[in-house]
Amino acid sequence: MIEFKIHSIWTRNRLTIKSSIASKIVLTKFVRANLLVPYFSENFRFKHNPIFLVRHPIDTYLSQIRAFGKLGEIPVQGQFPIPKCINNDRFIEHSPFINQLETKLEVMIAYWCLNNCITYRNLDTTEICLVFYLDLLLKPREEIKRILQFIGFQEYENLIDTIDFRRPSSTNFDGSFVQSSEDHLWKNFQKLDIKTKDKVQKIFDYFGFKVFSAYSPFPLTRDF
Repeated sequence: MIEFKIHSIWTRNRLTIKSSIASKIVLTKFVRANLLVPYFSENFRFKHNPIFLVRHPIDTYLSQIRAFGKLGEIPVQGQFPIPKCINNDRFIEHSPFINQLETKLEVMIAYWCLNNCITYRNLDTTEICLVFYLDLLLKPREEIKRILQFIGFQEYENLIDTIDFRRPSSTNFDGSFVQSSEDHLWKNFQKLDIKTKDKVQKIFDYFGFKVFSAYSPFPLTRDF
């Protein structure tokens, strides 16, 4: 069933009703389903395997802030609200720690850890196509080819050479796109001073997050 209860110009601009019905393939982005990924991989067999995109949380949130200005919606120190929803035990358990954080960015990083660390520790990479954002950035053709082969869409490999991988994304509202892939990868990290990175690293340590450090966009490990 298709529902349009929550929608906007932004959510509709890539998927019209006509295209969603007429398209042979529909790619669904569901960023809020991360906690369900281990359950999906354990209980379902997919014709085309899901893709799990791994991006550094610092990069994720600084990009989000730049594009949409979400930082202002995060509460200040000592005012972290516990969501009134089912399965909110993790928020209750860690609220004393989060309420000690000093900046809104720190709260966002902690929130990311709450919603992702469990999945990272229980991810079955034999059933899920694991993709690192930096690989898409640094070697897009090779990575797209690998993804297509993993999910069973090899017949579309011939289209790879028609794609302009250095074209700015639609969220490049402020014109901050950097042509160099590696410079683009580092640009968000260069905006943070060492004290801020130290604080973020303490959050990673608290939640036992070991895939990335706060000091580099490159992963510490690719083993899940």
